[in-house]
Amino acid sequence: MIGVMLMLVVTVLLAAAVSAFTGGLKAQKPAPTANFEVKIVRLISDIPNINKSTPASYFNTHYALCAYIEITEISGDAIPSKDLEIITYNPSAYVNLSNKYAREHQYEFRTKVIKPNVINAHDWYFNYTTYSFEPAKGVVPYLNNYKYGYWWEHPKTWFGNYTIHPGVTLTADWYENWIQAKWNGTSGTYNVAGDPNAGNVTGFCACIADGWNVTPGHYITVKIVYTPTHTVIWEKKVLVEGEGI
Repeated sequence: MIGVMLMLVVTVLLAAAVSAFTGGLKAQKPAPTANFEVKIVRLISDIPNINKSTPASYFNTHYALCAYIEITEISGDAIPSKDLEIITYNPSAYVNLSNKYAREHQYEFRTKVIKPNVINAHDWYFNYTTYSFEPAKGVVPYLNNYKYGYWWEHPKTWFGNYTIHPGVTLTADWYENWIQAKWNGTSGTYNVAGDPNAGNVTGFCACIADGWNVTPGHYITVKIVYTPTHTVIWEKKVLVEGEGI
């Protein structure tokens, strides 16, 4: 009788161990694979520094696209954007090297980590319909799909709320009618004392440190990380393009 009971105990323990082992295997799903094409384009060399006191008449002739970043999946798996982080590194971002803290943190200052469902673009833009400035905020890069309308009005387009698959493009941009704060090379933020636009960040600048200092012919490193396994699934130094600069 005792022998039978011991056998039952051993059987139960073995079953529990096998279950835990197989459960652990199931939890370790491999990272997806995907190939991306990334474009970073600077279209205007001297981007105007507008603010909410800029007269409406100014925008009769100023409405062009200043800069943008586009990320398109070319091939690979479908990946929920909530499982991704996008990391960019702009070696041209200004850092005040005379400041000890800035000098010691220059890599972090030049790096932007875009996390899903964390609002990173918060700004005011000049609305050509109402002829006035209106607020906008959201999570970029947004899903580039015009059926949803303006990205800041539709959380479905925010990074973290859609799935990426071949053919899908993510975008973050900067137009002349959007307010953008100056870059602070001492704090590594878009927050300069005395700047009336402090804290206002366009989509493009939310994705790249010191978006004012993105130069055609220079390179920006872009990484895409699959966060459940902390795996870098794509990385490349992207050449900044310039049209008419």
